[in-house]
Amino acid sequence: MNTPATTSAIPGAAFILPPPIPPALAAIDEHWPRWAGLELGPDPSAVRSARAHAREILWAWGLPAVSDDIALVASELTTNAVQSVQVGPGGLPVRLWLAANSRYVAVIVWDLATSTPCLRDASSHDESGRGLAIVAALSATWGWGFPSAPHLGKVVWALLEITPSEPTRESPMRPEALFPFERTNLEKLRLACQVILDQAAESFISDSLEEELYGLRDEIDRVLLLPDRPVVVV
Repeated sequence: MNTPATTSAIPGAAFILPPPIPPALAAIDEHWPRWAGLELGPDPSAVRSARAHAREILWAWGLPAVSDDIALVASELTTNAVQSVQVGPGGLPVRLWLAANSRYVAVIVWDLATSTPCLRDASSHDESGRGLAIVAALSATWGWGFPSAPHLGKVVWALLEITPSEPTRESPMRPEALFPFERTNLEKLRLACQVILDQAAESFISDSLEEELYGLRDEIDRVLLLPDRPVVVV
């Protein structure tokens, strides 16, 4: 059963055009019984909308346990897509789909640019270039390709397991590459953010503060998922 997004709670335009399922995802599930789509403008607010959309859809589907990872992957892929279309003529849209079956959730992001996504190593001082490394760390697999009409352009996708094969996900960081004390501080800060967010409805925090906390938590996740990177807290 399809679950289209609603425009009342999420900035962006909901649509019911079926997602362009890449061959690798079609091999896993030909039909993907649940999906939702959102069309976004090529500006920085698209990333916030993508993140909020992902969380709302995953909660509506009864999958809150994976909503954080899906939201982070959706925001990273949307960031890359927005940056790609901003290079060309203005006003080109970006589209985000979420698709799910009983085992997986797929994140599919489409744009009209034909630039090739490239997974590269980002140093601790780089301000960009980490997005696909984060996507690869969180996903069972990911990829990209050029879909057929009516979509054209390109899609970049990631596949995440609803129930991981392991009870916990290990960070891809090697312990010897970290400063344990600073890493512990980051993990405590991340936990504090999550506790506040879990109690947001009861504590009546403002929407803007809630969004800031989500952003801070996601930034901490980005740092903790980077391989071979000493963590420095300033």
